Amino acid sequence: MLLKTKDKNRSIFTLALIVDKFIIDNDRLIYLAWLVENVVENSLKKISRKADFILLKKE
Repeated sequence: MLLKTKDKNRSIFTLALIVDKFIIDNDRLIYLAWLVENVVENSLKKISRKADFILLKKE
């Protein structure tokens, strides 16, 4: 759900709503950590691909 939105502010807002709605117990906390990790990992992959593309363009 968060990964499909193109608006970064909307992603952060959606994540904040999820955190706000969570009743923190171990299972949900683990799921939330997994969700955040995937969002961050996908963002880093996109940044890395863009950086590689820019470097290739300069060469």
